[in-house]
Amino acid sequence: MVFYCKNIRVSALEKDDLLPEILNNQMSMSNIASRSAQGFTLREKRLFVAGLSKMNPHPKGGEPLLRERTFRVTAKEYAEIAGVDSYKNAYKDMRDAARNLKKRYLKQRIETPKGFKVRELNWISSIEYHEGEGWVSFSLTTEIMPHVSHLMGKFTSYRIRQTTELRSVYSWRFLELFTSYLGKDETKPYLKIIMLEELRYTFEIPKSYKWDNIKKRVIEPAIKELTAKDNWLIDWQPIKQGRSVVKIKFTFSKSQQQALTAI
Repeated sequence: MVFYCKNIRVSALEKDDLLPEILNNQMSMSNIASRSAQGFTLREKRLFVAGLSKMNPHPKGGEPLLRERTFRVTAKEYAEIAGVDSYKNAYKDMRDAARNLKKRYLKQRIETPKGFKVRELNWISSIEYHEGEGWVSFSLTTEIMPHVSHLMGKFTSYRIRQTTELRSVYSWRFLELFTSYLGKDETKPYLKIIMLEELRYTFEIPKSYKWDNIKKRVIEPAIKELTAKDNWLIDWQPIKQGRSVVKIKFTFSKSQQQALTAI
């Protein structure tokens, strides 16, 4: 792939060529985070995951210091993830995404005897971007660290290269959701029944969307992308109560080929 750039120092880009390919990085977060509302647009998700994939999810010692939870993402790395052929466009996309990251938060809905309780945690505490050198950096909040660091047992992991061809944030969210429920044998079919309202909340689907909108704009395109571009095997069907869809039954697994290449 040939890259073209303006307004970014060539010397900085030449240094980027020495960086390891970010597509081989592994992204990890808690299952709770994978199954909660995240607030990201597709561009914001790409930038956040690019940075988070540089973190060791199983560090030794106590809580990571500020420098250990601060990550720099270059225009080259973002371009590789987004599949764009221009550093200039890649930098513009991630700069615009960075400006919104501080407004995003992990939103966990917890059921209690007296109804749902909502817990909101900001992902990012600060951002910095450098137009001349074509990079963005951000620092994670201390509150979010239990969901991305010292992960033991119940967490979701996948390779960045699995996401490069995804063109919908819903596809990405389904990838995380399905991965969070997979067992050791990822080629074995797993079944998950999700309440429609839970899916609407977790994926932050517009309230104006009726079932037909959710089916045609969220589920069908996402399943098509994951099947075609990441070699998933997915079957799904709506479950009705009377004439209304109230649940969705998903059966999913990784194809043998995908399971091997993800290692």
